[in-house]
Amino acid sequence: MPLDKNTLQQALRDLFNGTTPYPASAAAAGSTWAQIFATYAKTAHAAETAPIAAAADAQATVLGGALGSAFVAAQAAGPNYLTPLLPQLVSAFSAFWPPVGFLAPGVVGVATSPPPAGLTASLTSFFTAGNPPSGPRPSGNDQADSMASLLDAWTRTVAVINTPAGLPPRPPVFLT
Repeated sequence: MPLDKNTLQQALRDLFNGTTPYPASAAAAGSTWAQIFATYAKTAHAAETAPIAAAADAQATVLGGALGSAFVAAQAAGPNYLTPLLPQLVSAFSAFWPPVGFLAPGVVGVATSPPPAGLTASLTSFFTAGNPPSGPRPSGNDQADSMASLLDAWTRTVAVINTPAGLPPRPPVFLT
């Protein structure tokens, strides 16, 4: 099964609308977001290889801590929340993929982290649209849909180099 944006989107909708209880703290929110992302990420494929579930779970723990720290820093920054938030979010998500190995029988895959500029621009647009200086905020569904779309688009730029046993590495393939 390939990456499923709809599953990511629904999990974020449930979180943003309170169907899934929202975590009590910014640090706990990081863990919740990380689990949602890792569940989505484990469905990825890179041609014949797929993520090693245990490695993705381990990275979810690391991602959760980094996202939690980013959310805490954003809370502390008040109106200037984007200054600490954006670079920390980009760094956290960018660090997720390289440690997640990919496997298939007789094939090992190594993921790269895509350039952060695209994620920075997408997240900037997301937070700017979600917190307008005047007028109504987007609904929880709209925000979840936007976040799911930007994370899905960015995740599909992760390249994996698959190497069959005893053969040279194949050209990089993007996640599907």
